[in-house]
Amino acid sequence: MTSDIVKNLIDYILTAAREKGISIGAVRLQKLLYLIDVESMRKFGKKATPIKWIYYKYGPFSVEVEKTLTSMGIGEEDVPLKDGKIFRKIGEPEFSSPKIPVELKVIIDEVIERWGDAELGELLDYVYFETEPMIHVEKRREKLDFTLIKRRKPIKIRWTDEDIKKLKEIGAKIKRALEKIKIQETHYVYPPDTIEMMRIWDVEEELSDKALENLKDAKIIFEEVEEEEEEEEKD
Repeated sequence: MTSDIVKNLIDYILTAAREKGISIGAVRLQKLLYLIDVESMRKFGKKATPIKWIYYKYGPFSVEVEKTLTSMGIGEEDVPLKDGKIFRKIGEPEFSSPKIPVELKVIIDEVIERWGDAELGELLDYVYFETEPMIHVEKRREKLDFTLIKRRKPIKIRWTDEDIKKLKEIGAKIKRALEKIKIQETHYVYPPDTIEMMRIWDVEEELSDKALENLKDAKIIFEEVEEEEEEEEKD
């Protein structure tokens, strides 16, 4: 189970990096995974992975990450640079569609956006001097303590009358788009984030009976799928 979680994250990171034209090396991959755990701890009070991080190579390091790369058949490629140096780029695996929770994808995307192609020195400085587990670690090979990370307090958003007006306008556009979808015998399954948007903008109340019925059916379908996945994990 542990390796599957790490494998999915590596798959997602390398896929996202490839789409952005970013080359990821072994050191950067380790640091990106570490920062995902850090940000998850800050936001949710728990790490995204069960990875055991230690202070070793260039800061946070996990043997498990290297083992997972090997198990995925991913090696490293030597890429010559203009200054004569060699960059050890991680090769590309046969990409799948990893199952990543929506809330975790937000964290991963933010980490990749900020640090995916940042200067390596800048990334290492941030990891060393601005993340609690590394700030307080004393010696190499010592396990990093994520309980030192301070959880961020949620910021309450207060909508102004103008904000509410704009949100209702956006909701109305979505409503009109949904009304154009022809309801047939088979159900259209809206993605979960669409259902969430309906709640935010109170559009559910304004949808036609057919569209609303379809939306509720979609919600039930997703709940059933989630329950089946949970049962499979238990087995």
